[in-house]
Amino acid sequence: MTNDDTLQTNSGHAPASPLPTKTEVAVAEHDTLKYHLLGPSLTKAGQDAVDQQKVSEIIYNASKGSKFFNNEEYKDQNLTHKIEKILARKRQLERIDLTSDLRRADEYIAELELSRDLSQTVVHVDCDAFYAAVEELDHPELKHVPMAVGKGVLTTCNYHARKYGCRSGMAGFVAMKLCPQLICLPLNFEKYTKKAQEVREVLAQYDPRFQSASMDEAYLNITQYCADHEMTPDEAVSQLRAQVFEKAKIT
Repeated sequence: MTNDDTLQTNSGHAPASPLPTKTEVAVAEHDTLKYHLLGPSLTKAGQDAVDQQKVSEIIYNASKGSKFFNNEEYKDQNLTHKIEKILARKRQLERIDLTSDLRRADEYIAELELSRDLSQTVVHVDCDAFYAAVEELDHPELKHVPMAVGKGVLTTCNYHARKYGCRSGMAGFVAMKLCPQLICLPLNFEKYTKKAQEVREVLAQYDPRFQSASMDEAYLNITQYCADHEMTPDEAVSQLRAQVFEKAKIT
C-alpha cells in the first residue's frame, strides 16, 4: 500500500472519480450522432423489425469523413447544446413554486376543452411508398426485391428495402452499404404527377376542397359526405381506399 492509499483509507473518503478523457467525451457525443444519423424516418412503416443499432453503426462508418457526416455532426452538436440549455432552465424552474401557475393552466385547459368542436371528421390520406409503388406498376419484377427511387439521395423505397434499414432521405451510397443488392431507379416526376392526379380525382368525390400536403398526401373533411350518404366515417374511408386502388392501383 502506498502513502496515498494510506491517507485515503485513514480519511474515510473514497478516491475521486477520474475526469472523462477526450476520447470518452467524443464517444459519448458520437452516441447521439449515431442516433441522429438514423434520421426522421426511424419509425416509418417497415422499419419496426430493423436492428437500428446495427444500422446506425453502418451509416456512421460509411459516411465518416464525408461532407454529409461533418454537416450532421455539426447539427448534432448544436442540438445537444440546445438540449443542455433547456435542461438547465428546467432545473431552475423546478426550484420555483409553480402551484398557482399550474392551477391557472388547468383552468385554461378545461376552458379550451369545452370549446372544442368534435362534430367534424377529418381524414389524413397518405399513399404507401408512393414513388416506389408507381414504379412497381411499370416494373412488376421489382415488387419482391429491395428497390428505391432516387440516385444520390433516396426519395422513397419499398418495404423490402426498409427491412434493411433503407429509408427516404438517406444518401444512396449509405443505402448500398446497408443493402448491396438495392436497385435504385431515377426519379420520374411526370409519371408520379399523373398517378397522383388519379388519386386526387377520387379524393375530390369525398371533399371537393381537400388540402394536399404533398403529391401523395392530403387532408379531407368527410363530414358532409358521410351525412349525404348515410355512412359512418369508417365505412367512408374503407370505400375511399377501395376506389383509390380500383382507379390507380395504389394503396
